[in-house]
Amino acid sequence: MGLAAPLPRNHLRAFHSQLISRNQSYVPQYLSQSAYDAIVGSAHESGGN
Repeated sequence: MGLAAPLPRNHLRAFHSQLISRNQSYVPQYLSQSAYDAIVGSAHESGGN
């Protein structure tokens, strides 16, 4: 299962930001750690509509 569209990646970034603000961590279950790190480390995207 991949996160190809901008919206799911942006949701993952928001989720990650909330975890960080609460001093929590998360271990990805469906993505590899490297894919998760690449997504949360990249810039916010627009949907292009």
